[in-house]
Amino acid sequence: MSECIIERDKKKILGFSAICLLFLFFSIRLTGGVIKPEQTTLSIVLLLLGGAITIFFVVCLAVLIWQLFSNRPGIVLDQTGFTVCTSRCLKGKKIPWSDVKEIGEHDMMGTKLLGVMLNEPEKYLLNAGMKSNYKECGTPVAFASNNLKIDFRTLMRIFSDFHNRYGNNELPHR
Repeated sequence: MSECIIERDKKKILGFSAICLLFLFFSIRLTGGVIKPEQTTLSIVLLLLGGAITIFFVVCLAVLIWQLFSNRPGIVLDQTGFTVCTSRCLKGKKIPWSDVKEIGEHDMMGTKLLGVMLNEPEKYLLNAGMKSNYKECGTPVAFASNNLKIDFRTLMRIFSDFHNRYGNNELPHR
């Protein structure tokens, strides 16, 4: 097992896109019917809230559509490290096994995240998403398996196997 490629699950991404479209439709409906000649504070609040929700779901939908048509795999693990292509935070950055201290599990609002504890986490605080991960999970490198073709337990097992095998920075003898 010198390389493992974990593909994105296009059906899950399509399902998330449909849910996003539904929420987008309701947020547009929320903003569409509140402008009246006698604007009250409530109608202005609903307009601002609906606008913010609409913008949020437009951005989510754009990311999902990008993932739907992307041919890049979700995650690639090999002897030297791993690359996560599903996370906008990591942006396809390869993380060497020599930088990994341990693999852990985190729970964020009911979603299980695989957390990669790093020897020097400060080195990976490259953007707001990674800083948020660091604050919430104790590591800048944390991601879910939601849009992958494997479940979370399998993802944890694969990462643990690769870390145990290659994490000591020595390649196995052949």
